Amino acid sequence: MRNVHIPTGQLDHFIWRHCASGYTTKKAYIFLDDSNPCLDDSYCKLIWNLYVPPKVSVLIWRLLLNRLPSKENLILRGIDDLSNTNCVFCGAQMEDVNHLFAKCKKVQLLWSKICLWWGFSFVPPNNASLLILQLCSLPDSKKARNCWIPIVLATAWLIWYSRNGVIFKSMTWDENNLADLVQSKTFEWIKGISTSAAFSFGDWCQFPMLCSKET
Repeated sequence: MRNVHIPTGQLDHFIWRHCASGYTTKKAYIFLDDSNPCLDDSYCKLIWNLYVPPKVSVLIWRLLLNRLPSKENLILRGIDDLSNTNCVFCGAQMEDVNHLFAKCKKVQLLWSKICLWWGFSFVPPNNASLLILQLCSLPDSKKARNCWIPIVLATAWLIWYSRNGVIFKSMTWDENNLADLVQSKTFEWIKGISTSAAFSFGDWCQFPMLCSKET
């Protein structure tokens, strides 16, 4: 320590040595796992949506990086005393991220309901990251996408919420209730941010595409 020279007469400032242009949270996330394709610009723009609360964005970010504590990931981390490693919804396969969010038949019913609400027809892929990206790209207009993306992220967030509810609170899977929650949550998020959104909750449930034009 005695050999360390600390210059005087200069203002302190932060240096992010991994990027010459400075530090941002996005660059930090990319640095943490720069080999993962889920952290390119296409995914980052989806995750950090204006209408989406940070807690939801963080969960989606962990989903895309396969960092959620799914049963498969817990086993890989050395936690092998799980009484049941199968999906808590269907019980058909081991619970990994791709099964839980994309391949589970009960979860696919929920995605179908959400897509039908907006008039979309969609066949989900077997990969959770691709599912998020492909779903978010369905609308043609920018305003529609800005409202649709929070719906996709809210649905994934509520799938994880429901999964934890089944495990820790003895809740039961109910895709109809979850679809209703997606509608109410996204209505609150969008109305809370957009000053031009004058539509009612009833309008949002019946005519979401038209409502998106007001945002």
